[in-house]
Amino acid sequence: MQKQRSLSEKIKLPSNWMLVNPDSIWKFLVAISKTGNVFNKDQLIKTGLYTSNDDNISRNLSYLKYLGIIEEERGKDKDQRFKVLDKGSIKNILYELKAGREQDAKRKLKEHLQGHPLFQTLKDEFFKSDNTKTLHELEHFLKDGIPGKGPQYYQKGGEFLIKILSLVSLAHLNGNEIKFDNQDDEAQDAFEIDNSSMAAIITQDEKKAIVPIQKTFFEEAQIIPSEKYLVRFTGPGMNAEYEIQEEDDLVIVEATLAKIKKKLKSSESN
Repeated sequence: MQKQRSLSEKIKLPSNWMLVNPDSIWKFLVAISKTGNVFNKDQLIKTGLYTSNDDNISRNLSYLKYLGIIEEERGKDKDQRFKVLDKGSIKNILYELKAGREQDAKRKLKEHLQGHPLFQTLKDEFFKSDNTKTLHELEHFLKDGIPGKGPQYYQKGGEFLIKILSLVSLAHLNGNEIKFDNQDDEAQDAFEIDNSSMAAIITQDEKKAIVPIQKTFFEEAQIIPSEKYLVRFTGPGMNAEYEIQEEDDLVIVEATLAKIKKKLKSSESN
């Protein structure tokens, strides 16, 4: 009988979230796309990588190994080198990056992560049949499965995991609430209207027409404490508010803006 893997074996959390985060991982993928299939640290730096710090590079490459994107190999001169794994999903990610299509690359990364133990474990063991959870629940899920760490480890670890999923639109964070989204891209991009924005339902040609009512800027305006930044998106299919506490939080905002931009382009072409 095969031994069941522990949570710490299935989900790897970085030990330093200042160095390893969704933004840094994405920047490393972009840099790797500019090298050959086999590369070393010096070649990464030559691509214009944002850092030349050896510890920073080692930690991010280590996490990309865990994500199943690269592997380490030793050359004849025993120089440390890394090799892009020979998988169709990985080749597709790097191809789209080389072509300058980052959103398409994120879709390919999404497909790759959907088959990874990190996503599968969160899907099957944490979210289960629910689509909505909280960061507090995720914190305790990690604490129960990976005991012996301090509160910050589980708090930052939970935030890191959701931001990774948010990068490829597999989950969204709104304050303390996590919304799990495992739909196909076509289903995600479909036109939807949030029930909370519906003002009335009228009958026209025996069909129900949904009429959303949007409040004006002045009606929505609030006094926000100076030490806190809030970004709110309201419109067809979305009604979300994101609290910006650190630079990493901007990843979610940028991903949401990219999604809106895509929908606008699609509307213009129709």
